[in-house]
Amino acid sequence: MDRKQVRQERSNLLKLVLIRLFSGLLVIGGLLFAFAGSFRYWQAWLFLAALAIPLVMTLTFLLRKDPALLEKRMNLKEPRKEQRKIVQISGLFMLLGFFLPGLDYRYQWSDVPIWVIVVSVIVFECSYAMVVAVFAQNSW
Repeated sequence: MDRKQVRQERSNLLKLVLIRLFSGLLVIGGLLFAFAGSFRYWQAWLFLAALAIPLVMTLTFLLRKDPALLEKRMNLKEPRKEQRKIVQISGLFMLLGFFLPGLDYRYQWSDVPIWVIVVSVIVFECSYAMVVAVFAQNSW
């Protein structure tokens, strides 16, 4: 493959990544804020930032160091039926994870101390860093 084709493939991959990144953040933010009934839901803004920052860094790293892995991760079509079922079920639980906190904010079901929120963000970021470390060590 010549350099022009490689550049074109990378450009196409970058477009796909950016579209998925921004549409994903819009959907997640939309779910959180819609169920919360307010844009004053600061915990949702914190979560979106905590998600977006390492996501952008990871995508940038993979685009530069392992574009084949990034391309593989962008392929959302699961070839095996059993795996598709697992992805669908996990998608339902993921949706629960986005609309329940919004409803909790709207109806004030709980009162979580700020220190718990901060610790949760730190644990989330550390977990994300471990996933990226695995990607960096093993493309499989």
